[in-house]
Amino acid sequence: MDFAFLSYYFLYVLSLLQPMMMTPFSRIEKLLLQYCSSPSPLLLALSGGADSLYLFYALLFFRKQHAVIFHVAHVDHRWRKESQDEARALQQLALQYQ
Repeated sequence: MDFAFLSYYFLYVLSLLQPMMMTPFSRIEKLLLQYCSSPSPLLLALSGGADSLYLFYALLFFRKQHAVIFHVAHVDHRWRKESQDEARALQQLALQYQ
């Protein structure tokens, strides 16, 4: 095998692996650029879980990078005793980054 063949094969394998190597942050950016190119605001359902908080902070970052406008919504069903405290904490978080 010659070096050129191995180089092309290596680049081909890398191109197949690239989607798996993307970080969640870069995947969010890719989706924003692909599907949210209009100036219409996004609505983020913020539950307070790790995934929605990660998305919240990612959107904060992309708000500056790509002029993303987004609003936050949270529904407190009051199924748990501590849910009111969590709702207040999320409200304070959203207000902090208004």
